[in-house]
Amino acid sequence: MSIITLYACQQEKKHLISGEINTPSFIKYIYLLEPDTTQKTKGFKIIDSSKINNHTFYFDYNLQKKSKLITLGFKPSYSNNDLHFYNENDSHLYKTLLLTPQGINLKAGINFSEVEFKDSINLNYDKLLKKLDQLSLQNNEEYKKIINSYSKNQNNNTNEKIYLLESKINTEKIELLKTYIEKNSGNPMSLFAFDSYLFPLLQKKSKEDIQMLERMLNSFNEYANLPVYRNLKYNIQKYKNCAIGGVFPDLEGINTEDQLENLSSYKGNYVLLDFWFKNCKPCALEVPYLKQVHEKYKNKGLKVISYSIDSGNFWKQTVKAEKEMIWHHLSIPNNEYLNPMTNRLCIEAFPTIYLLSPEGVVLENNLSQETILKAVSNYF
Repeated sequence: MSIITLYACQQEKKHLISGEINTPSFIKYIYLLEPDTTQKTKGFKIIDSSKINNHTFYFDYNLQKKSKLITLGFKPSYSNNDLHFYNENDSHLYKTLLLTPQGINLKAGINFSEVEFKDSINLNYDKLLKKLDQLSLQNNEEYKKIINSYSKNQNNNTNEKIYLLESKINTEKIELLKTYIEKNSGNPMSLFAFDSYLFPLLQKKSKEDIQMLERMLNSFNEYANLPVYRNLKYNIQKYKNCAIGGVFPDLEGINTEDQLENLSSYKGNYVLLDFWFKNCKPCALEVPYLKQVHEKYKNKGLKVISYSIDSGNFWKQTVKAEKEMIWHHLSIPNNEYLNPMTNRLCIEAFPTIYLLSPEGVVLENNLSQETILKAVSNYF
């Protein structure tokens, strides 16, 4: 196991960021990175690189504020349009740190899987990450027992057990993160923990959920100039539009006759909006429920619209072959990029189903199966 030791240097240094790194000879560079904030992705921009000479490196960085979140990393896994990304399992290749005027000097092994710190801010943050890792589903003994039981008996309720266990683990993670953020609200690392770890776990379904997130963000107003703050503010506003009570964003779609339509053209009707794709098995399970609600309320002011995110004509073939899908259908226009659209519409899984009012306001979100009919019946 490799160990990385970081020291917050108290004396004046020639280089603000420097260190020794025990990498193999084929690794030539270490990179100074900052997160992308223009396209709201998980990518990084490379702002500098340092050639590793005799296992040492340095950066002459001009720190203009009292502190800054930086990321040091080895070569990113892949690039796209001048942005650089690490794969989900490559967290050992980079490390986010808090840089202060005292600078950082580090002594590293071959990766960032283990780190020892002497300054309290980076030390406490690293302890948090280790606790979160211990709480991961893959490290949970109960999860291992469920998987072993499934391999032996093929239990039908395995998915339900895993779902309940994951919900329990996420609750523990949320409490751990909230405690850390409250205790460390005076430094940007807690803001980074909020953005990277707590925000994805929290409910964003109702107006009350959004108000709670806004209150949390307001406690970090002194860091409003940081990219991580702006990213959180953007995401909270995005979910505010998709939450119950929000005005759902307008979008375009191609119908089965290859005509372009706007969702806003259906204002005046209640709209049940279903996002799906061709090979999505959970999406197929929703079809009988969508058909039931369509047939019951089609003449009472409800418009059921299934919006496919498939490219080309695959979705049309599915609609034609699936004779149950007798309601209205749209698909993503050819000139629309999928990821920005799904991000803008708060789509994190498929299917995603919204119920909209005649004014385009979100009445219900994250509907599924039995809850679809129940939710719609409340308005008729």
